[in-house]
Amino acid sequence: ERYVRVMNMIFEHKDKRIRTIFMERYFNGKLNKLKPWHKIAKKVGLSTQGCINIHNKTIEQFKNKIKNETIKF
Repeated sequence: ERYVRVMNMIFEHKDKRIRTIFMERYFNGKLNKLKPWHKIAKKVGLSTQGCINIHNKTIEQFKNKIKNETIKF
C-alpha cells in the first residue's frame, strides 16, 4: 500500500523532474543497481548536486506527507 502511495506521489508531483530523477535512479539502473547521479543529471539537465538536492528535498516532503496521513485525530 505504501509503495503504491509513494509511486502515486512521484507521478502526480507538479515538478516533472521528480519523476525522471526517481525513475532513473531506482528503476532504470543496470543489473538492479542504482543509476549514478551524474547520468541522471545529464538526462535532466541539472548538475549532479542539483539532482541530489531535489531528490533529498522530495524524500523529506514525501515522509512528512505520509506521516501526516497516518496521524488520525
